Amino acid sequence: MFRLKDHIISLAAVFLALGLGILIGSGMGDDMLIKQQRLIIEQMSRDFRSLREERLQLEARVQRLTRDISLWEKYQEALYPAMVSGALDGRKTAVVTHGAQVPAGLARVLQDAGVAVTGVLTVEGRQHWEGPAAVLGEAVAALAGGGKPDARGKEAVEAMLLSGGLNLECREAVPPDAVIVLVGERKAVSEELVKAMCQRLAGDGLPVVALEDSHIKDSFLGVFRELGIPTIDNADTVFGQITLLAVLNGQSGHFGVKQGAEQFVAPVWGLKSAAAGGERQ
Repeated sequence: MFRLKDHIISLAAVFLALGLGILIGSGMGDDMLIKQQRLIIEQMSRDFRSLREERLQLEARVQRLTRDISLWEKYQEALYPAMVSGALDGRKTAVVTHGAQVPAGLARVLQDAGVAVTGVLTVEGRQHWEGPAAVLGEAVAALAGGGKPDARGKEAVEAMLLSGGLNLECREAVPPDAVIVLVGERKAVSEELVKAMCQRLAGDGLPVVALEDSHIKDSFLGVFRELGIPTIDNADTVFGQITLLAVLNGQSGHFGVKQGAEQFVAPVWGLKSAAAGGERQ
């Protein structure tokens, strides 16, 4: 009986100690939990203040940039007539596009500068046609230069016209002073066609300038640079379009914002006076 009593007391002591331990542990856990929550809330408050300050700074920066863009647009509008209007009066050029479209604004710049476009030849991307690329390139060069292709070239042109791979607009049978070649992504451009075309144009004594839009990712302009042809990689911007006028007026080099460009813009100051001097000569 005594042993059983001792055993019951021992069990009761164990359960009492266990209960006290749970109670104390629970109390300490609550304190730690509350403390941890308080720290989290304080950290979130600091982060929120930091984000709010950052947002206010970004809003202020956006306002400054918006103001700067507005002022820059007004500056461009003020400079445009002085730099462009009639700058290349009497000049003639042909435009060849291959796997690309003529950028908005380019036709207006050429028109305002007094440049007459003798023809626009659109060659679709190479994935849309099959045929002798070199023969077609020489034929396109002949058409752009105001001439006629040979018999093989004529056959290639007729086949491309029927298939929709080639389109001719406002072509005049007069030789231009230069040829503008606008290309798209590398995968859409036939290197064989381009080289044959440029070789024929060089043989005919026609300067070439190669263009692409600023959004083109896989540039083909390196091929033109290897051929010694001036390039502009941002023809869809006013900077590239005004640079084009300078190149048509005799400037050489590689211009734009991408790898391979040597300068952002060509020296365009005095464009009109240079053109006038060329006319007087």
